[in-house]
Amino acid sequence: MDKKFTSWTAMAQSDIETAELIASTLQSGFNFELFNTGDSLWIVAVWPDKTRTAFRIAFALNGHFENVVVTDRKGLLQIRANTRLGKYNTEVSFPEKKGHLVRYTTTFEADFSFCIPFWPRDIVPLTKTGSFENTSAKIHTSQIGTRSGLIYFSLTRPKTGSVFYFQNLSALSDYCEATQTSIGETVGGEWPEIGFQLPVSQENPLPAGKKVVLTDAFVLLSETVPVSEPEITQSFMENLANVYIHLPKPDTEYHDWLSLSQKAMDDLQHNKGCWTQVGGIPYLNAYLCDYKTPPEIMVQLSVLLPLKEFSDWKKIKPELYNELKCTLPEFYDDRIKSIVRWLPALSEELDNSEEQKKEMVMDSWYLHHPLMNLARLALAGDKISKKLLLKSVDFAVKVARHFKYEWPVFYKMDTLEVIRKETEPGRGGERDVAGSYVHLMLLVWKLTNNPLYFREAEKAARKLEGLGFDIFYQANNTAFAATALLELFKLTGKQNYLESSFSCLAGLFKNMRLAECNYGNTKHYPNFFTVFPLNEAPYSAAYEEVEVYAALYDYV
Repeated sequence: MDKKFTSWTAMAQSDIETAELIASTLQSGFNFELFNTGDSLWIVAVWPDKTRTAFRIAFALNGHFENVVVTDRKGLLQIRANTRLGKYNTEVSFPEKKGHLVRYTTTFEADFSFCIPFWPRDIVPLTKTGSFENTSAKIHTSQIGTRSGLIYFSLTRPKTGSVFYFQNLSALSDYCEATQTSIGETVGGEWPEIGFQLPVSQENPLPAGKKVVLTDAFVLLSETVPVSEPEITQSFMENLANVYIHLPKPDTEYHDWLSLSQKAMDDLQHNKGCWTQVGGIPYLNAYLCDYKTPPEIMVQLSVLLPLKEFSDWKKIKPELYNELKCTLPEFYDDRIKSIVRWLPALSEELDNSEEQKKEMVMDSWYLHHPLMNLARLALAGDKISKKLLLKSVDFAVKVARHFKYEWPVFYKMDTLEVIRKETEPGRGGERDVAGSYVHLMLLVWKLTNNPLYFREAEKAARKLEGLGFDIFYQANNTAFAATALLELFKLTGKQNYLESSFSCLAGLFKNMRLAECNYGNTKHYPNFFTVFPLNEAPYSAAYEEVEVYAALYDYV
């Protein structure tokens, strides 16, 4: 199959070969050469084996760079240039004295207002002889939606090394605000034309006289080509950590969390829209004033557990805690000997509008989540939770064994019939549920001292080996899995559990946004370190985010 690329990429090699070398610098065995090809400024990384990779640090649109002045300030290259459209200022720096990290930042000020209908990507392979069409690379991961603007790939023909590319999307906020564009899907592409592509605007022109950042890229080079999934995910995390140290970050803001917690508890207690009465027992609604959907056990426990922790810390006994505890036994279904998702007394009110809104249909992770919270409450001394957990955990083990520790998306609790097997064709089911099962089994093992549950934890953990980024299904479950696998490693010393734990972390950080979007509606609230709950989710979800942060706190 022929590779697809634009004329801008097709001409890059010949343009660079005929262009004048205007600066060069040697950094830890890598030579970096600066070229002006007329419509582009390039920095070319020359690898120790003489392989070359070009990075477009500035693009002149429909013009040519003139009056190019390069100043070398002890390794910091400053390039000033003009075109008929405006003024460019580019800085190329090397943040680590002995590393292979390069950063290039380009600012532009337009002489007059105009639209930008096209922008080429900024990474192009070069060859010693022949055509770059004969080169190949493996792209390990790249940006999805408005997550971090990154791409991680290995040069496989010739087998040279790997490149971790990170675009500081925070720096583009002024451009996006002026042109009403989005940072989403800006870093990616198909080999051999990959990297960052400035969001184009055909309707909202870039204003004259306003300095905006067009690119702020970090490029980390490595001579290693990772092969196995553990190698790929671990090197991804190491590279991201190296870049993160140098990444501009928003200032830390402090909040009165104790006061906010007290207010939240008071509001839950007294706002009638939070509650539904069934048979004289009050249950929390999943959503404010949602009286059509039956109560869910996960909702009760998701409030009850932190309420217990807060109450113990403050040495108080709020009425809300006792009210919620009374709801738990009502979710036990004697027909299957387990707790269920929906309140059995109202199961006939499920409207069947979604796959899971049917009696006995279980979303796989929705069984483990409440059981984990019951286990935590039981370990804290709550007798009701302990009794309910021990009456239900054998069903969870039965389900795990039935599905051979590879859970589908939906199944029927009474028959174990699969309702939906995969998240998407060929993508498997809820893979990180094996990790939340490991977490659950370790909690029950601590509670009972029964080695059966430890053996179950190890059986499930082995199913996660070699999945790499694909472990991730739902952010909070992947975070629980990471912590459980780390604990399992510390208990057994088995390195494969630690590798899987790191893969969970890589899946999490791949689905975060390490950028502050100060444009559009997002400029009104902080959003750096946003966690996306699902692989393709275009939104963030407060509950899943908070659980991820809590799990990572335990991880540390």
